[in-house]
Amino acid sequence: MKKRIQRFGPMGLFVIGFGVGCSNLDTQTPSVSPTDLPESHPCLEYRANAMLVEDERIWLGCGEGTTGFGLFGWDGRSWQVSTEPTDYFGTFRVTSIQRAEDGFLYVAGTQSPGSDMVVRVDTASEPFQVESVLERGSTVGTSFSVGTFRRTPGGFEVAESLTGHDILYRAAGESEFSVTQDVFSSGQSHQILDLELDGEELYGVGSTISEPHVVMLPARDASWLKFEVVELSTVGTLWDLSVEAGNVLAAGVEETQDFGAIWTHQGSPNALESWRLFDVRDLVGDSRATRFYGTCRAGDIMVAVGDYSQRGDGLAVRSRDAGETWEDITPPDAPILGECEVFADGSVLLVGGEGFIELVD
Repeated sequence: MKKRIQRFGPMGLFVIGFGVGCSNLDTQTPSVSPTDLPESHPCLEYRANAMLVEDERIWLGCGEGTTGFGLFGWDGRSWQVSTEPTDYFGTFRVTSIQRAEDGFLYVAGTQSPGSDMVVRVDTASEPFQVESVLERGSTVGTSFSVGTFRRTPGGFEVAESLTGHDILYRAAGESEFSVTQDVFSSGQSHQILDLELDGEELYGVGSTISEPHVVMLPARDASWLKFEVVELSTVGTLWDLSVEAGNVLAAGVEETQDFGAIWTHQGSPNALESWRLFDVRDLVGDSRATRFYGTCRAGDIMVAVGDYSQRGDGLAVRSRDAGETWEDITPPDAPILGECEVFADGSVLLVGGEGFIELVD
């Protein structure tokens, strides 16, 4: 059953349980949203870029094309947030949102006009105070649009480029970010498309259209900003991952055959033979090209979201048994989907372009 979100708990409050994350969202994030959710959201362009679901707000990051930039937070009444400086995010393309262990909300992307790449937001009281964390530099590798920013519980910070290979990091207690390039065990350079934390450990996925899908795992030599690379058998863009207790779910597109690809594993993710591919054509047929842009999970429940790429119609699939079998849960009117959240009862919040938001049971 698929329906617009209309759920009320005690005292009229909207309650949707506890879930874990989607693209650009750490797992194990409490997810209780107050009152009723809206019929739409403010990201009216191609897609919403980032989502974070918390006890008191659902945060969305926007910024595609020339309009709809900003950070928005649904509190049960409105998406608008008050900031100091006033309307700070009105010129900020938001691509990454994280609530770190220090209590601050970290928002990353690119500001234009302006030079901020990453800011931290004190959401204790409104107006929310915004403070710059990382600004564009003037040397090679220090000026780019941030794809994902992550801060570990221990205070180590890393920002990766949205469109290139550049990576900046700052160790806990340091005042400046540094450029790093030698981070892959393969000795080669790979484009990172998503980063996620699992405790203090950092995981990633990436590659480009003509390269094998790449999963980036924490190096076993305990070097924090060092990845062991697993090259999978598919070729193309691996857009997103979700990690829970060392178990990885990754999804993207197999470019040579134009189908949405989902990768899970049984056993160690470091062993290539542990990985298994789900070809979405086995579920929806092969008459139309497909892609996945986002993932989310809660225990054995896994979800991947994307589109039928030639028409831009939405696509969402769910597994209830850790990737053994999959079902199509796409709402009939869904546009391209990019974000999702799994709740304790197995229902899934789907967020896409054109203001689309819907809960699927």
